[in-house]
Formats: sequence, structure tokens, C-alpha cells
Amino acid sequence: MHKLAFDFPIYYLLVCLTAAFFYAFALYRYEKNIRSSSIIRFLFFFRFIFIAITLILLLNPKYNSEISFKEKPVVIIAKDNSESVKQDVTKKLKSLGGLLNEFDVYFFSFSDDVYPNIDKNFDGLNTNYSSFFSSIKTQFENKNITALVLASDGCYNTGLNPEYINYDFPIYSIALGDTNFYEDIRIDNVLNNEVAFLGNNFPVEISLASNLLKKQYKKLIITLEEEILFEKTIQFLAGDNYQTHNIYLPANELGINSYSIKIETLNEEKNVLNNNYMLNIDVFDNKNKILILKENVNPDISAFKSALSSVKNNSIEIIDVSDIAEASRLNEYDLIVLFGCEVIPNYVLNLTVPLIIFDVKKNHFDQLNIGATTNSIANVDLVNADYNTSFSKFSISKNLIDLINDAPPLFTSNGSYNFSAKYDLFLTQKDNNLVSTKPIIFFQNTSRKISFINANNWWKWRIFDYKKNKNNEAFNELFVKLTQFLVMSNNKSKFRLDYKSQFNQNEEVVFNAYLFNDIFELINTDDVSIQIFDEDDTRYEFQFSKNENAYLVNLGVLPVNKYNFIVNVKNSKFSKKGSFEILEVNREQIGPNTNHETLYKISNLSSGDVFYPNEIEKINKAISTKAPQNIVYYKQEIHDLIDSQYLLYLILSIVSFEWFLRKINGVI
Repeated sequence: MHKLAFDFPIYYLLVCLTAAFFYAFALYRYEKNIRSSSIIRFLFFFRFIFIAITLILLLNPKYNSEISFKEKPVVIIAKDNSESVKQDVTKKLKSLGGLLNEFDVYFFSFSDDVYPNIDKNFDGLNTNYSSFFSSIKTQFENKNITALVLASDGCYNTGLNPEYINYDFPIYSIALGDTNFYEDIRIDNVLNNEVAFLGNNFPVEISLASNLLKKQYKKLIITLEEEILFEKTIQFLAGDNYQTHNIYLPANELGINSYSIKIETLNEEKNVLNNNYMLNIDVFDNKNKILILKENVNPDISAFKSALSSVKNNSIEIIDVSDIAEASRLNEYDLIVLFGCEVIPNYVLNLTVPLIIFDVKKNHFDQLNIGATTNSIANVDLVNADYNTSFSKFSISKNLIDLINDAPPLFTSNGSYNFSAKYDLFLTQKDNNLVSTKPIIFFQNTSRKISFINANNWWKWRIFDYKKNKNNEAFNELFVKLTQFLVMSNNKSKFRLDYKSQFNQNEEVVFNAYLFNDIFELINTDDVSIQIFDEDDTRYEFQFSKNENAYLVNLGVLPVNKYNFIVNVKNSKFSKKGSFEILEVNREQIGPNTNHETLYKISNLSSGDVFYPNEIEKINKAISTKAPQNIVYYKQEIHDLIDSQYLLYLILSIVSFEWFLRKINGVI
């Protein structure tokens, strides 16, 4: 379909036609050599057409062309590639793909990653449905997807619950694995921090799941080097049962502590691997000096100090601002806390020590010049707190989240806040269950670590926590983790090492190192090497590569083992010792053998269906029955008329025919 388009007024065409008419008229009006008036009229017409087309082409008219093309509907065939899948249907899936002739068929396999084929062996250590569906939506955005065939056992152990994903196309699940019912009790998940501090108790959240025919009682036991640290009898109800237990464990030994978590097995339980879990915690000796500077008396000071005093290694001093005798020694502290100060003292402003400011004032932002402003006024509001779930600097327990949600309201000054620099919201204001972005606690991460606390009456939270739980563990956790985050960031060493204490067996072991000069500028002039030793004292040595102003070494994928290491900086006294562990990943055995219920839910949510391996040929009929027609797309293109080869042929034909008539009539 073609359509002319003009970028000039239409009367320009009349001008071109008029000019062409008079030119042809002037040329042939007084032609004496041709006696036939018919021939003269033909010559006049051809010359008129030639001149008119030439003049119009000089105006550069355009024409639109519309092109149509068809796109076949798409069918995606995907196979779960994790170790938990014991049934190989690769050949049947390929045969199904061959039957779907009317579709564009794409094959994928997935586990901890997504692969563009289904030939890969069953060796995935994790199963992540949400990552797979996200990848499919990205790759086939705006494509005509008719169906997705999913061959899996329904077990997943990472990523979002697939029941909470939005599906834009039907999913036909192929339920793999054993369909018989087996009673099972398992450790479904364990949440914990990777590090703890010597002498403290650290929280562990243990999720237990069961599938039983009748009620059972089994013991949950946690041991460290055969010493029982925790023991409790757990009741499991008949049917599907899921429960969570929050436990505090002691960190009494430096280095990596391996805690064994075990739930007693059932009689004749088929899968006993998921009844045990090994928890590895790296324990540090972290002694912190904390200074509280106050300008007036406030019950929050006592509540805050009591929380920090729950950590044995914290040394806490409380001094009135007016009593500071020697400001130079403030650099010895790992953290400074301001309570009720109208202005920040200059001797605090000039330090690099991490800072917590309670009862934030407008002039505090002005003094610090960190890209934050507020128009807060003297009026005070009562507001509740809300935990920002996207906060990722550190994790908090469910007990603390419950405290945040249920605790009495806090007093905070009225006003709005503006941030032009990066900041991290931890707690925000909630008024009548309406969550806002107004901060209660937030962090500013510039050259100095600072936490702002824009509320008071925290002492009421401490009383509420004790009244509800008969302890202050949740309240203490709030301020202990806040201070630990700030203090851990205040590393004054000129040689720093960044690494994880635990790696999965399929994960590359990577170390980053940073070397500073006397004014704490990054340098990498000296060579850095690392020696690692496994439990058999086998030694391996690697050299760090220089990456911009820092250092990097990739040790690759190492065997499951415990390793000690020594990092040395050549021609210097700097050296670091430590340890890390390669963990065996058996997460595919943590859950049940199959979870076909998940497949049924996915298929129901997406208007699909569930089939078993002996019914795969039925999927072809199910897809073809609901298949949409080919989609026809139309594409418009704009061309310059002067570029048309057909118009060129027309002009040449006209000129040639006119020349021929003139030639045979003796005009040329």
C-alpha cells in the first residue's frame, strides 16, 4: 500500500504543471517541420509530462509504503536441570517440539542459571523459578507467546515463591518424580548472619516443615563440637505443617564455629538428608570504645546504653558536652553518640569517627553539609515506626520486626525532608497505618558513616519489649546492630582485606585487598600474595592482580574443605591471617522429593494444565486447541519519490518516445 506525501503547499503542484504546460506549448506551438497535428499533440503531451515530473521531483515529494509480515506464535519448552530431578524426559520434550510445526519453538533448561538448550545434565545445585520466568519475560518481551511447557518436580529453594509471580501465558507443567506419599520432617530453611562477635549471643531463625499422616513429637537439637547448646521437643501436626523457631546461640570461640542443627528422624523416613543442617559462623573479637555526649538529661540515654551494654566487648562512656577537657583524644573512640545537642561541637565535626545523632535538628544537616535538608518545626507529632524492607545494610530478626510494628508511638518533630545525596532509610514514619518516606532512622553514607535518629521516647520501646517478651533482646538488637554496622565500617588499618568466610562449592573464591598510604590514599605499588592451606596442610600460593588502585585475586572453584590463609604485602610489615570454608551445597535435598502442588498452583494461576510424563503427547493437542492465529504486523516506510526506479524508467520511456517521434519526422 503506497501513499504520496508532500512537505510543501499543494499549489506548488499547480505552479509546476502550469510551467510545464507553457514550456511545452512554446516549444511546439510554432513547429513547422511536422505537418500532422496529431503527432504535434503527442509530442506536446510527452514534453509536458516530462517537464512536470522533473519540476515536481525537484520539490522532493515522498511516498509512504506499508509492509506486512507474519509472526508465528511462540512455544517455550523448559526443563528443570537441578539435582533433585531424577527423571529424564529430554527425548520426549524434543519430540513434542517436533510436533509443534505451527509454532516457533524455543528450548531452555534452568536451575541456578538459565541455559538455551535442554541437553544439559541434571547438576544444578539450586532451583530458582522466579529468575527463570524473569529471564523469559525479558528475552521474549512483546513476543506472541502461546504457552510454556515446564518439566519439573516442583521443588525450589531460592528466589520468589512462584505462586506470587504474574503469568501472561498458560503454563503446561509436566510433573516429574515419585508421586507416592512419603512422611517427611525436614529443616526447610535457616536464616542467620555470617559473622558474630565473641562473647555475644547471635540470632538464628530455623524453619521446619513436615508432611505427616498423624501428629508426631520430635526433638530439635543444636550442638557445637558434640556439646548440646539447645534442645527442644517440637510438635508436628498431621498433614502439611510449617513452623519457625527463633533461637539465640552463644559465640564463645574465635574463628569459624560449625553448629550442627538436627531434627530427629521418623521411623522409616525415606529422605534423612534434610533432617540435618550445618551452620557456620565466623566469630570475631571486636572491642569497641563508644562515647555518648549529652547536653541534657534524657531517659533514652539510659535505654540506649543498656542496649549497648548487652554486648560484653563494648566500653561505654557518658560525658556532658561542657565537660570535654581534651578533644584530641576523641579519635580513640570507635563511635560517638550525640544526645540532645542543639549544635554539633566543632571538635566532633572535624573527626572521621562514625557518628549517631539523636533528636536531629535542621542545623545539624547544615553543619555536616551532606546533601540533606529539613524544614522541621517546633511542633511534635506522635508517629509509629515502619521497617523499610528494602534496607540491606544488615538484617534484623522477626522479633525485632514485630517490636517495630507493635511498639508505642515515638515523638518526632514536624516537617519534610529533602535529600540530594545517597541515603539509606531504615525506619520510616507511619501515621494511622499510612506509611510515608519521612525518616525515623536513616544512614548517610559519605566519607563518614553517620546515623540520624529523628525521634525520642525509645525508653518506652524497652519497657514494652520486656512487658511483651519478658526480655529486652529485640530492643537491644535494634541499637546493637545499628552501632555494629557503623563501627565495623570504621577500619583504620592501612591494609584491608575484603572476603567472605563461607563459599558454596560451586562458587568462585574471590579476595579484594586495599592498601593505603599515610594520608589514606589508595595505592597498589607493592605486590600482594596469598597462601592458603587446607586441612591436610597442602599449600597453594597465588598472586593478587592490580585492579585500578586496589588488588584482586580469584582462586577459582575450590574443593569442599576448610582453609586457612596468610596474605602478605611485599616489602612491608602488613600481613593478614584468617580462614574460610567451602560448603557442600545439598540444598536440593532439603525439601521433599517432589512438590507437585506448586506445579498445580502455577498452572491454575496461568490458565494452563498439569500432565505426567506418560501424557506428554497430549500437550500438543492442548496447545493447538488454544493457539492464537499468526499475528500480522504492519510496518510503514517513508521514501523519497526521486529514489524510485520505476519513476526513472517512466521518465526515460517518455524522453525516448518523444525523441523517436521527432527523429522519424525529421525534427532532429
